Amino acid sequence: AAMEEFEKRNHDFIQELTKQMEGSEKDDSILEEDGELLDEEKPKERTPAIETDVYKKFMKLVPPEKQEQVEEDLEVFLVDFEPPPISEWDSELIKNFLGKWFMENANPLEEDLVSMRKSLLSLFKFLAKEDLLPDGFLNTVSKSIQNS
Repeated sequence: AAMEEFEKRNHDFIQELTKQMEGSEKDDSILEEDGELLDEEKPKERTPAIETDVYKKFMKLVPPEKQEQVEEDLEVFLVDFEPPPISEWDSELIKNFLGKWFMENANPLEEDLVSMRKSLLSLFKFLAKEDLLPDGFLNTVSKSIQNS
């Protein structure tokens, strides 16, 4: 009984935190009548910027000792930042990500910035080889990443 009481308090606490974090985004559909979070069952349908098989193919080419770091960097870009599909990428998007969003949201150290630039550049080079990037994207972005 004590464990059930703890679990209920814990559940209520997490729910309250979730409500606070959503702040102004009041949406009644988030909670079912029994109080379970719907988000766990129905994640927002979002088209990934990169197809999963393309991403996996890229990660296979990354040297094992760099995989974890590259994966972390790209997760920040592809999951947290939520870029549009590759066909809509341009240098402005990348400048905005590196110069503004990444700085504000990740509070990166210099080595994080260097790592992120390298990871993005290697991804962009791979995508260019696969013919998935908009024309001229790699040249423009390579210059701006190296100069930032």
